[in-house]
Amino acid sequence: MVSNVAVVDEVKVVPAVGDLSKVRRMVDASTTVRQFFRFAVVTSNMPDAVRRVRLAAWFLVAFTLGHFLLGLLDNVESASASSAEFFASWVLAANVLIFGLRELWVWVTAVMLASVQIFIGIFTLLTGLPSQVGALSVLAVILGAAAILALLFRSASTGWFFRKAA
Repeated sequence: MVSNVAVVDEVKVVPAVGDLSKVRRMVDASTTVRQFFRFAVVTSNMPDAVRRVRLAAWFLVAFTLGHFLLGLLDNVESASASSAEFFASWVLAANVLIFGLRELWVWVTAVMLASVQIFIGIFTLLTGLPSQVGALSVLAVILGAAAILALLFRSASTGWFFRKAA
C-alpha cells in the first residue's frame, strides 16, 4: 500500500485530497469529453457532401428559430405551436453535430428526423393546422428537410457513414 504522507523537517505534509483516484477520474472524464468533441464534432477529413448536410441543417434550424421568434411576437401559444411543428428539425441540427462518429445509427437517425419533419410539414399543410407565420414558411421547411434527405442519400454521404473509420 502506498502512503501519500511526506515528512519534511519533522512536519507531516498530508495531501488536501485524501483519495487521489477521484481527482484522476475527473481529469480523465474531462479529457474524454475533449477527445469526443475533437473526434465527433470537429472532423477535418469529412467529405464536402457531409459538410453540406451539416450546413443545410444549421440553416434549417436558423429558419425555424426565426419562425419561432415571429410566433413569440404574437403570443406564447403561437410560439409553442411553432416549436412543436419544427421539433424534428431542431433535434436534427443537434444530430448533425455528431456526424464525425461515422456510425450507421447517426445516419439512420438523421434520415428519420428529416423524414419526420417532412411528414409533419405536409400534415400541417394538408390539415390546415394553424401555422402562425404562414404556409410559405412551412413549405420552406419541407423543402429544406427534403434537401437534407437528398444530400444524405448521395454516395459520398452514405460512404462516410457505411465504411469503418480508418
